[in-house]
Amino acid sequence: MQPQNPRPTAPCPNCGLPVNVGDKACVHCGLSFVPGQAQVWYPVPPKPAASGALIAGMWILTAIAFLLVAEVGSTINALFFDIPSLIIAVVLVTRRADADKINGWIKIGVEVFGCVFSILLQSGRG
Repeated sequence: MQPQNPRPTAPCPNCGLPVNVGDKACVHCGLSFVPGQAQVWYPVPPKPAASGALIAGMWILTAIAFLLVAEVGSTINALFFDIPSLIIAVVLVTRRADADKINGWIKIGVEVFGCVFSILLQSGRG
């Protein structure tokens, strides 16, 4: 059994990447090879990689704030760590990478849960 020869390719005049000879459009940039036809599609830019440093920083700040409240009982000092982590969460939600969005929404959910839980605890004491 002999290996099949791949189809001959030629560089796309628009992006320069190889395209199979005889194709009606470039699979990379969408340029149409049919005379008089507009561009077939416009490529979607790839999603950027997750912002690992921002995600890690947000969760480290959250952990420090949690430890300050749980172990030391210092709610005011915890806010100096928790507020920046919440700002980072909002920034992450606005980014295009899925991992950024997921981590940002989880952090915001944790904050909402913490606020509701705190309010319920305080109302039970009164």
